[in-house]
Amino acid sequence: MFRVSTNGSVDRVPAVLSYPTGELVQRKYDGSFYGTYDIGVFRVTLDGSVQSFGMFAGSGYGYVARAGLVEGADGNFYGTTYNTTATAPYGWGTIFQLTFNYRVTTLHTFTNGNEGAYPQCALVEGPDGALYGTTSQCGSNNAGTVFQMTEDGAFRTLYSFTGGDDGYYPIAGLLLARDGLLYGTTMFGGSNDVALGGDGTVFRISTNGSFTTLASFAGSNGVSPKARLTQGSDGNFYGTTVGGGNGNGTAFRVTTNGIITTLYLFGSVTNSYGVALDGSNPQSRLVEITGGTFFGTAHDGGTNGVGTVFRLTTGSGIGPILQLARSGSGVVLSWNAEVGGRYQVQSTAADVPWQWSSVGTAVVATDAVASVFAPLVSGTSCLYRLAVLPSQGSDRR
Repeated sequence: MFRVSTNGSVDRVPAVLSYPTGELVQRKYDGSFYGTYDIGVFRVTLDGSVQSFGMFAGSGYGYVARAGLVEGADGNFYGTTYNTTATAPYGWGTIFQLTFNYRVTTLHTFTNGNEGAYPQCALVEGPDGALYGTTSQCGSNNAGTVFQMTEDGAFRTLYSFTGGDDGYYPIAGLLLARDGLLYGTTMFGGSNDVALGGDGTVFRISTNGSFTTLASFAGSNGVSPKARLTQGSDGNFYGTTVGGGNGNGTAFRVTTNGIITTLYLFGSVTNSYGVALDGSNPQSRLVEITGGTFFGTAHDGGTNGVGTVFRLTTGSGIGPILQLARSGSGVVLSWNAEVGGRYQVQSTAADVPWQWSSVGTAVVATDAVASVFAPLVSGTSCLYRLAVLPSQGSDRR
């Protein structure tokens, strides 16, 4: 486990458990962070001490949690397990409650295929006080479900995916948006690349089961979203896909009427071995720190090839982030861009940082990432900056 500041410094928390899964949740009562691992729940205090609660003993009480917890309005935690028991046949999973004094109660066991099976998501509490989530498989069409469960254990299936344009294999948790509706994603299905199983979808569902497919991914703008969506301060939804784009995944924005905008293509900055220095295969939920600035993690890539922590700006934050990668006799400078935007990279010698000059000509972005090559002069060190220029024909200054 680790803690990372907004300036990139990392503190490591000693671990006393194995295979932690899902997001951490900060409890309102004590300020500690709670999460799940392969066979239990753990708590991390603000001073970094870790305590585990070995609760998933199988035998019908659930086994293998693949998602984090949610703290209900009643002060209890709620979560899901992927399996029911630790021995074959492993069962189809459970929904459980962890009380204030750490007592575990199984509220629902998935035993009917039409209900769905193998939940991998964190639950969300709806405006009505009920809990909502997804199962990755089964349902009446064997494509996954959306379900509702009251905190006293009353369960019902809200929607069964068909595996067609509405998608299938929903493994991310649902997001309760400010309009009172639930938003989610499926890893596969949708109206694009049908022969390959589809590239995934974004959907909306009400607490009474009214379902709408908002958008289908199409390869170039992403394939297979795996993490829960985040609603930004602008009201739009933000997320990541594990594939598509350059083959390394994307960061995207989707509006409430289903318009997808690609914000970043991972793998846009690589080294001579083809490793994505900016990260690859992002599987985490984005977290907005300030207006238009998000943080997240990529599972692979980076300078060591084992993942990155990244910052993403969307135009309303601190502006594009200039990234640098060595290439032959120079460097390639890349940045997240708005299509049609005009940019100029500038450089200066490190010992005279006030004499800026242009690197090449102005760049008009044709994609979500723009770049320029800058030759290096032996024995010198340079600083670089990026200027955002007025659009051609504009009178803006």
